[in-house]
Amino acid sequence: MALNKELLITKDKITFINENKEFYIREINKYDSLIKGNINIVIKGETLMITKININKKPDKKLIYETINSNFFNSKDKLFHYIYDKKNKTLIIYSVIKPFVLNKIIEKACIKKIRPYEVFLFEKFKRKIKNKCGMIFYIEEGYAIALGIVNGYMGFIKEVENIEKESLFSVIDEFKSAEKIKDMELMIRGDEKKLDYFNIEELRKVFI
Repeated sequence: MALNKELLITKDKITFINENKEFYIREINKYDSLIKGNINIVIKGETLMITKININKKPDKKLIYETINSNFFNSKDKLFHYIYDKKNKTLIIYSVIKPFVLNKIIEKACIKKIRPYEVFLFEKFKRKIKNKCGMIFYIEEGYAIALGIVNGYMGFIKEVENIEKESLFSVIDEFKSAEKIKDMELMIRGDEKKLDYFNIEELRKVFI
């Protein structure tokens, strides 16, 4: 069984993940032969927002629709996903602006899955976090993405432009304070050259 193609969409480019193929979005019409079949899409460069709403019972589709329309401006221009945290009776709504090029891809291929880049990273690493709560720092060129895990869900996202240790300490403290968390786990992944800069054990001291 053939695997679905994985496309990474950024502000101006489309990249085939795990393949040596990349082109500018403005040139999409030149690459019809590549954009076909079953495709999974990862959206990078658009801010993923998390909205939490207290709801006493598991919401049905009607309530979800009403909640989105009443809480989000221009909802038709966004993509949504939701999870209901039964333990905390909280509806967690993830939203991201829909890339304009998405409609063109829909015309050419069968889209099986759409994920923001943060969700892509979360799904890739979450199983390695043994605790229900933790934080993943993904280090990239010049910045880091902080993903906070609460009760097994992604409940906190922050992009850290300054990847000095003090900045990461601050994000950890912000996450712990916002979610009232004491027992949690830390993971750092990303460019191996960037990881050499950090003393991971020093960062872990913040959790004590």
